[in-house]
Amino acid sequence: MSPALSPWHALQQRLDFFVDNQWSEPVELHPWMGASYAGTGGPDPNRQVVKTRAVFMRPGAASTGEGAGIGRQIDSKIVTSDVWISIEEAKMIIRWEDWRQGDRIYMPEGGDWYEITYIQLSATGRPQIHMTYLQPGD
Repeated sequence: MSPALSPWHALQQRLDFFVDNQWSEPVELHPWMGASYAGTGGPDPNRQVVKTRAVFMRPGAASTGEGAGIGRQIDSKIVTSDVWISIEEAKMIIRWEDWRQGDRIYMPEGGDWYEITYIQLSATGRPQIHMTYLQPGD
């Protein structure tokens, strides 16, 4: 029998359920081996494609420093990857360690491909997988 969760954990689980039911979309993890998007490489035949659901995040111009204005000069910064997917650990299907830098993410609803740049872990069990958009032909 598992120990009872603190009250905030139950609230967090309900919020995750609501967020995922409203805003998640299909996501496919395609294991990749070899070079990153800038070089050669190919699918990793030793690992399976994982199909699940996640919330695709693309912040607005103000939060990434793209917005103009004098106030933005103070808090803006250059970012190399400003998109990510937010996913509950339970919906990752495999351990988060098996989602690797360089692996490909396919978003079927938009037909877009991304490469994992890094994974930001979460104390609430909802890691963010940061990605770089792959241009067609990469």
